[in-house]
Amino acid sequence: MTVLVEDRYREQAQPAGLVSALRARGADVRLVGDRGAIPTDCLTGTDVVVARGRSDRVLRALAAAEQAGVPTLDGAAAVRKVRDKGEMTARLLEVGLPVPRTFVGRGPDMSERLAPLWDAAPGTHGWIVKPRFGDNSRGVARADSLGSLARRHEELVVQEFIPGSGADLKLYVIGTQVFAARKPSPVTPCTLDPAELGPVVVTEPLQEIAEKCGRAFGLMLFGVDCVESGPDLVVIEVNDFPNYTHVPTADDLLARHVLGSVR
Repeated sequence: MTVLVEDRYREQAQPAGLVSALRARGADVRLVGDRGAIPTDCLTGTDVVVARGRSDRVLRALAAAEQAGVPTLDGAAAVRKVRDKGEMTARLLEVGLPVPRTFVGRGPDMSERLAPLWDAAPGTHGWIVKPRFGDNSRGVARADSLGSLARRHEELVVQEFIPGSGADLKLYVIGTQVFAARKPSPVTPCTLDPAELGPVVVTEPLQEIAEKCGRAFGLMLFGVDCVESGPDLVVIEVNDFPNYTHVPTADDLLARHVLGSVR
């Protein structure tokens, strides 16, 4: 089997943990990075291709494997659906999940569109700005002024800030199994006691959110970022193949899922 990995993820918990667990079970695993051209034989001469990453090379390789009839986890089309945060948010709305008010466009255009709302909208607590095609919290920040927004000329997603505890509720999904954990937010100070962070019991509403997201995007290995605002839960975004932080058995569960996909 072949595991494709963006080079920036080589030293992270995943896919290193998955690869180790597969090899411990006797699987012949070829780990292929995306720094150079991805060899065709590792895509067609294998029983499954697993990808950790969303670079153009990784997505092209996934699509090539699919065209050759090789099973993939997850498929290129599914990963592309969450790569674009604008389309992702629109899809979450379509399936009835609660999301923040969201605007998509270039910084200068967004500063003009948001100007009437900046100080006047009741209940508005500010805005979160993120690159439309970003990940791993890169470029995510609170917008402190319209001027700071106007200076960002790339494609952006601007979302209304949802007040909470300063912790994100993360859902981690491996096939039909769902796990949850609270982690400090990358954009606002966390007010929770450290004892309140870490693994969380998966309730029926959390299970339903995970299942809806899986169906909406066609993903099997993914994470969902949520914010708890009082009694309400708001979905911020969905990410393909996360690190599964706070899931202590993730390596083993991932290996079982991958091996099960080719039997």
